[in-house]
Amino acid sequence: MPRSNAQQTEVLKAIVDHYRTTLSLDNARAFLSIESVSARIPRSGDWWLTISPGEGNFDQEMIAAGVVEQCTEDSRFIVSGHLRQFLDPTDEDAELLVGNTESLLNLKRTILKTICGVDLLVGGNTFSRELISPLSVRAPILYEPIDQEEGGLQIAVISVTFGLSFDWDLTT
Repeated sequence: MPRSNAQQTEVLKAIVDHYRTTLSLDNARAFLSIESVSARIPRSGDWWLTISPGEGNFDQEMIAAGVVEQCTEDSRFIVSGHLRQFLDPTDEDAELLVGNTESLLNLKRTILKTICGVDLLVGGNTFSRELISPLSVRAPILYEPIDQEEGGLQIAVISVTFGLSFDWDLTT
């Protein structure tokens, strides 16, 4: 299958679409966000994902002198899993981290399993120079939404940064 150049908008949409399709999520439970920890809280579902662009580096050797039709970016994107639970004061952290089926560490596994080693398509062609791979994970964070009406709601977040190298299409 030929590898094509792409726009970063297409790349991010392909990542979001992959999570939505693979995990059967609607657009309220898997969405693009400027910041990896989103203030937007969906009304339904106990967990949701945000996908955010991360930092990137450009390969200076891959830019042709004089005429630039493409440039290679070793980019990053961040997938954050948000978990909503109402808990009593005892064992809140343990339940959020390692609870039965819905826990932060199980959500981390889902994030990894869904996209590690995947070669996404744009316009029927692959665009990545390498298979998607995880680079790092941030320590979990916990917060209480400011506008909550009921007490006890906790939102826990874990964020995984992935690497994705692709060639920008600069012809259009």
